[in-house]
Amino acid sequence: MPSRPETVSDLSLHLKTNLNVSYDFRLQFEDPEFGNALCDLENIDDLPSKATVKLIKTLELDIHPTDTEDTALASDTSSFSKRTSRWPDVFDLPKFSYDVEFALREGNSEYLKQGKHLKLTRDQKHNILERMIDTIYSFKAYPIDTEFAQAAEALVNKHPCLKENGSRTGHDGWKVSLKFKMGNYRSKLRRSGMQEVAINGCKKSRSNPDAEHSRANIKRPRRAEVNFLPNLPHGSDELSLEDLRLNMMDELKKKDQDVMMINRHMQQTFALRRKEIVQSSPSVKEMMSRWPALFREAQVLAEFHRITNQNLQQTFYSSLDKHTPQLLNLFRAKAAKGGVSGNKMAAILRDYDEHDKNDIHVRRTTALAGLPVYLKEDSADVFKTHKREDLDQAQKAAVAIIAVEEEVEKLPFNPQDFLIVLEDEVVMSAKSWVSALVLIFGLLYALHISYPKKLTVFFEFIQKVLLNLDDGKARPKLLALKNELLID
Repeated sequence: MPSRPETVSDLSLHLKTNLNVSYDFRLQFEDPEFGNALCDLENIDDLPSKATVKLIKTLELDIHPTDTEDTALASDTSSFSKRTSRWPDVFDLPKFSYDVEFALREGNSEYLKQGKHLKLTRDQKHNILERMIDTIYSFKAYPIDTEFAQAAEALVNKHPCLKENGSRTGHDGWKVSLKFKMGNYRSKLRRSGMQEVAINGCKKSRSNPDAEHSRANIKRPRRAEVNFLPNLPHGSDELSLEDLRLNMMDELKKKDQDVMMINRHMQQTFALRRKEIVQSSPSVKEMMSRWPALFREAQVLAEFHRITNQNLQQTFYSSLDKHTPQLLNLFRAKAAKGGVSGNKMAAILRDYDEHDKNDIHVRRTTALAGLPVYLKEDSADVFKTHKREDLDQAQKAAVAIIAVEEEVEKLPFNPQDFLIVLEDEVVMSAKSWVSALVLIFGLLYALHISYPKKLTVFFEFIQKVLLNLDDGKARPKLLALKNELLID
């Protein structure tokens, strides 16, 4: 390498570019302080000047085992979808046909010498758009405007001879062309039976006047899901996958269960499960009856990984720990201002100050419990504390985490029973409030359930800030908080 990279991200980008790696990965290095054992590279300063680095494909990350169940592996997703990567920070252009690449190389040379733009033939432009759309679809079926703009900008940056005269950005026309091409591409895929776009077919038209309006009930990813509605695995149909589901049901009745078989069958039936959830919107009670394995901690985490290609536990905790110091500073500033929300925040911080501040569980709980107050949202209907004898009435909730205590406390610091409630059904339990929050977030994705209305910004904070699952839109409250978290 010509110079030492300044960050781990810079190193990853260099390796991805020069090794022509198309998948996402994390890095490990041989640490001389630990006998050259492989360790995760999180800080570039830890990397020796001469180092051996290993690339670990993201999809091979294990979901950490729980205290009660064996690990569930988030294995190769190619069995149910062609989409194995999230939208990249830097859009890498695909390789075009040989004649187009040659024309672009010559055009760039001419542009640098004389400032002359390249005039493409119809076939050449068609090849460029077709290859780019295929790459875009490998990340998203329904990209947003800024993502089309990112792809178009990458094209003219690498090939300045394609910049447009009179365009404000130099790539506006390319962005529009990509949008139209993507619409045509989805139509082709819809006719071929690709599930995630076919579900939005059969709309009102001249030949089908009684169908729904073309913009009615459009089903598409709303929260940055990568595998929203994948096709059934090659060689499988609904009947064969239903047999696997029934086999799982029989296995779950046994005392000594084959956990690996359950994990394998849950992976293989993912597409069938998503089809039921997205197309039919079954109740939580129905899902518990048909897919009881989904309501185990390991499978909630595995399902979230299948949907997003994101490790929920690892990303959630590492990001939360990173932002907690600044969140606590913001909370103290809020408490100092007084007022209704300031007084509520002061009460939370007094409870925090009475506990061990070096306890990571205490810090995490305080950071998350204070967020609704800081965002001026009402968490009373979602985060509840009740005595065991009062649970029957408390379970009536669309989405809730109930702390079961002998005595009601201000904040759920102490390990105890935490019940997760969805649609008036107790679906799971957890041993800490923060872990219960991780699980309920995973279930909202797995079951395609909307965020609680009174805590929408709180859950969007988890999605877009902690997990970096950005769908391109952010409310003013969330944008303001994101900006404040960037302040040292």
